[in-house]
Amino acid sequence: MIKINVNEIPKAGMSLKEFLEPVSLDIDTDQIKLSGPVDIRAEVTMDSENVYVDVSIQGVMRITCSRCLADSDRVISKDFHLCYELSESIIDLTGDIRQEIILDYPIKVLCKDDCKGLCPHCGQNLNEMVCDCKLK
Repeated sequence: MIKINVNEIPKAGMSLKEFLEPVSLDIDTDQIKLSGPVDIRAEVTMDSENVYVDVSIQGVMRITCSRCLADSDRVISKDFHLCYELSESIIDLTGDIRQEIILDYPIKVLCKDDCKGLCPHCGQNLNEMVCDCKLK
């Protein structure tokens, strides 16, 4: 979990650096899997009303191709900005970071742009070898 104690933010701001495991982000699901920890870096500043957080995340997603069903890894790298009102003394960034990762996950994932998929007759992965079904 990444938490910020608002009372400990210096006037010049502060930097955070964390490595979070997928379990900590509650993101290891059947649809979305991460291959390892997520590198999270944040720059935190505040004024009299708000806390501003510029976040950069990097990690590796484990994807299943929509055409050939092969698993592969895809690097995720995303920068985003968060803003919180000064209503609480502790701000937990974990949920917002989790949502950004989920939002960045593609709806239809492909192992490569020219993926040939599976043979509709025998199920052979056509990226690996050509089947004899086309000849029949």
